[in-house]
Amino acid sequence: MNGHAAELLVASFLDSPAARSLRAPRASELRRAAALIVTSAYEDLGVEPRLLDGGQVRVLLLERVARRLGAGDALAEAIPGVARALFSYLSGAQFMPAACEVELALAGIDEEFSAAARAVRPEERVAGTVRTIRERGARVGRNEPCPCGSGKKFKHCCMKLGQ
Repeated sequence: MNGHAAELLVASFLDSPAARSLRAPRASELRRAAALIVTSAYEDLGVEPRLLDGGQVRVLLLERVARRLGAGDALAEAIPGVARALFSYLSGAQFMPAACEVELALAGIDEEFSAAARAVRPEERVAGTVRTIRERGARVGRNEPCPCGSGKKFKHCCMKLGQ
């Protein structure tokens, strides 16, 4: 799914009154929690968050998000509240066919989610910290010899071909 759509959804949620009404998480934690829920919906379930039904939301939180956090992650306490605020925002801002189902599914999920996150052992955790790859190898300057071995400058050889 489109990562750009997930980023836009998270940004618009963070600017909403629903997100500002949350007291517990700091801004960075709120962003991380919202991004975790939204990207899990797109990547793990392959569904846009506003199109989820109550059962899918339970699977999303109790299985997918809980396994991404795991035991000991301080963010686990905030996830149910952020999920309620996020889906409340979605039902008000966009057409959400199963809004009532989702609201019912989220009503008493706090303890279940905490238990699900605590039950995840470190080796079962789906994702840890993601590191950005800065550079894969040495860069070739425009005026240096081409690495293909032709003897030409890089700008007159492979750079022109886009290789």
